[in-house]
Amino acid sequence: MNTITRYVMVLLLFMLNINTANAENRFFFHHNPPIEFPRDEAAHDGIAEWWYWTGNVQDDEGNTYGFQLTFFNMASFFGFSTLSTHVAITDLSTGRHHHSENFQFFHRPNKRRLNIASRIGSAERFPDGRYEISGDAEGIEYRFTLNDIKGAILHDDDGIVSIGAHAGTGYYYSRPRMDVQGTIKKGGVTANVNGSTWMDHVWGHFVPIFIKGWDWFSIQLDDNSEIMFWIFRRDEENPYDIELAYGTYIDSDGNASKLSQEQVDVNVLDWWQGQETNGLYPQNWTMSIPHLGFSANINATLPEQEMPNALWNYWEGLISIDGTKAGNEINGKGYVELSGYSGGWFQ
Repeated sequence: MNTITRYVMVLLLFMLNINTANAENRFFFHHNPPIEFPRDEAAHDGIAEWWYWTGNVQDDEGNTYGFQLTFFNMASFFGFSTLSTHVAITDLSTGRHHHSENFQFFHRPNKRRLNIASRIGSAERFPDGRYEISGDAEGIEYRFTLNDIKGAILHDDDGIVSIGAHAGTGYYYSRPRMDVQGTIKKGGVTANVNGSTWMDHVWGHFVPIFIKGWDWFSIQLDDNSEIMFWIFRRDEENPYDIELAYGTYIDSDGNASKLSQEQVDVNVLDWWQGQETNGLYPQNWTMSIPHLGFSANINATLPEQEMPNALWNYWEGLISIDGTKAGNEINGKGYVELSGYSGGWFQ
């Protein structure tokens, strides 16, 4: 993205912030209809909205891949928006992270059902509840069929959450465990794969440029339970300067319970510096949740999983988990997102 385009987008977001920041609280506290499916899987009017799929799959030879598909729908008003698509593949067999980005101005979002398409990625939900997603990361292509296993989880009970302490309020739900079946095409060779993914959907009239940075964890444990924990920071570079943090624990039967900042302890073990942006990112953590008897190491499967892009550089990476829960050994996989460690917006 060239410098002129960056400044135009900054100006547009600044104008939207002025016009909507004061109205944001009125919207959510006086007109906050409950989330309804499948209606609310489609696009909404608002300043910001995103859909995320992050997961892991294995081919018949035992090779493991992490994958990401993200759609950022920004400034959606009067039937148009700006759509940014991010696609990534982490190939553990080669130790490489492949990523692509696409911008589409004057995008017409589908507000009736989930059906998004860009030059490098697509996502669609069908009436039978099945999802199909596809992505192209630097020539490595994937096509997956997804089936939900646990159902949708509304965070903070009703799905209405604070997006940091100052940006405002938004809707947030996850589908924390979805079965994945499909193919990956690499170097002209197509391989069948299977695995699991986590889906996130966030939207609302919150103002993203008021967020300094966040650390987001999605964890799928091998006892069929899941953990989401979202840390918002006051300081762009200090993971311990926390302004707000919360999460959700989902047990093996799909029952969700809230996690507060005081109930979860996260410590950084290492750091890694991105070669493209010079951003310094935390790498490898310990997480403990005493009331669940959970204590684990969270390890990046590959340090080079940065996502340089035109809006806000971030790190999005496949992780592995090993530790104990209720006195038993436990393992798992998941994804971590680290934003704000490589400067602010449009840097």
